[in-house]
Amino acid sequence: MANLREHLRVSKRFLGINGNPVIHRLLDGAGLPHKLRSTYHKVTHEPVYIETMIRPLFGEKGVLEAWSHLLTDWGFIPASYGIRKKRHI
Repeated sequence: MANLREHLRVSKRFLGINGNPVIHRLLDGAGLPHKLRSTYHKVTHEPVYIETMIRPLFGEKGVLEAWSHLLTDWGFIPASYGIRKKRHI
């Protein structure tokens, strides 16, 4: 799983929008104890959660960002998306 900074970077490079850290904190359960976080993470990484919680609060851009978050966590979009490695001459 990617951390918050990586999720925001993917949102910027993949979607072309500045990421909203609140969306990613909601999806990852930031601030919860570790034991609760894994259960919370399973619930929030379902498409139903995006439709019932993210869409009413953040609109269409929030839904796109939430889907990019899920695709990154599931491994379909690499956390290093759009980062070019420096070439050493």
